[in-house]
Amino acid sequence: MKILVPFDFSKSSEMALQYAIWHYKMFGGSIDVLHAISGIIATPEMPMILPDEMVLNGAKERLEQIITAKKQTLNLPDEAIQCQVLVGTPASSILLKEKADHYDLIVMGTHDKESLFDRILGSVSNTVVKLSACPVLTVHSTSSQEVKMEKILFVIDDVTHITAALDHFLGYNNKIKAKTDFVHFSKGEDNIDAQAEEILKKYYTINNLEFAFELKNIFSKDAIEDIAKMVEEGKYDMIAMVRDNEGLFFNYFRPSFSIKAIHHTCVPALIFKAVEE
Repeated sequence: MKILVPFDFSKSSEMALQYAIWHYKMFGGSIDVLHAISGIIATPEMPMILPDEMVLNGAKERLEQIITAKKQTLNLPDEAIQCQVLVGTPASSILLKEKADHYDLIVMGTHDKESLFDRILGSVSNTVVKLSACPVLTVHSTSSQEVKMEKILFVIDDVTHITAALDHFLGYNNKIKAKTDFVHFSKGEDNIDAQAEEILKKYYTINNLEFAFELKNIFSKDAIEDIAKMVEEGKYDMIAMVRDNEGLFFNYFRPSFSIKAIHHTCVPALIFKAVEE
């Protein structure tokens, strides 16, 4: 598994690196750690001041020290984790890196609560979740330091195409072997027959399925609040969702269901992209 870890030296990005290393140990492959430094906006006459070599070298040295310490503490080979520091806005740098190098998974930190600014313009993690071509695992600073994936809450709805995500999740969870509850939080009038049929068709006919799963339909007046409550009471280790292929206006000015769910739970969230059939 080829993993990209955006790193900004925050507690949540340190936690994301920890989860990335867990995935490396489980799947093999490699980890690339990326730190992007933005320029400073100054005046209309000089709109951007780029960081100098001292700033870049200082960030690179600090990042290399963290990576070296991780390798030594966890007895990881040198090639397991590589790091890079570059100049650019964080979200665009991450997305360009992902597009160029074709990662299997992005693991990144996210804020525990969205600010008003984040809701209007989108935080870095929100933007990457919305626009990334590969799955994104978001990790909170308050996520459990003891990484385990024994129980997953996979939230489905009545409209999003989930076929491609089910195939991806099959390969992922057949290795992890987490008990998975596929749950639809219904308002009463929606119908998940198509999604339920896809899940049953995908998984009940597989002889070598390595994980147990259940399919549930739960009446809910507030799905986001009920997800948060279910995660806490059910002691889930992760939530999983599929984000739809939304338009540009939707992506930037209307918070998606998956983004809301990420910010209302403290467990990692694995977000797949829906692929139109």
